[in-house]
Amino acid sequence: MIGLAVHFYVFTDQPSAVPSVTLAAGRLLSIITVPKFNRWQEISMRRMEFIQKAIEDRIRHEANYIYCVDVDMKFYNRVGPEILGRMVGVLNPWLHKSNRDQFSYERRAISSAYIPFGQGDFYLAGGFFGGEVREVYELVKTCRTNLEADKLVNVEAKWQEESHVNRFFVLNKPSKVLSPEYLWDEELKAGPEIKVIRFATIQKNMKEVRENI
Repeated sequence: MIGLAVHFYVFTDQPSAVPSVTLAAGRLLSIITVPKFNRWQEISMRRMEFIQKAIEDRIRHEANYIYCVDVDMKFYNRVGPEILGRMVGVLNPWLHKSNRDQFSYERRAISSAYIPFGQGDFYLAGGFFGGEVREVYELVKTCRTNLEADKLVNVEAKWQEESHVNRFFVLNKPSKVLSPEYLWDEELKAGPEIKVIRFATIQKNMKEVRENI
């Protein structure tokens, strides 16, 4: 993001564990403390609530765009202003070559994330989405409402908030869809269509980083 101001907001239940980092000019880092949960699925589902609140409290006053990405990732190549857009999603690296009936959508009609067979253009990753602040606010607010509606009927969507993100994008088409090179999974072997891996998951021992798998 050369030439653009960037503000990193780190959501964590361990603020004291965030190292002190010297950032370049035009870069800021803020720590937003969130509660600790026993299940990683609960963390995944509650993130929409936390992002919504952060936008309401401060981000809408501080930024034009917001991008929500998983923290267990590493930059391998340049990521620049090409990602900017009104509403942006990233193709899931595991399903970017699948047809729509192979997408891992929530297929149970009882869930607010339900997408019937024959619908949907892409399967998008829950670990990287963004766009203009007002547009992302509508996404996270809608997903939070639907997640809470599911909880009332004791339903948990197949892939937690990712299922709800995909439902939102089926009803509200993204203005830009990025290649899976922006959210690659190192467990996968890149095919010839992947020229550059820009941002990818860090390989980790789940038993070490998740107290409750």
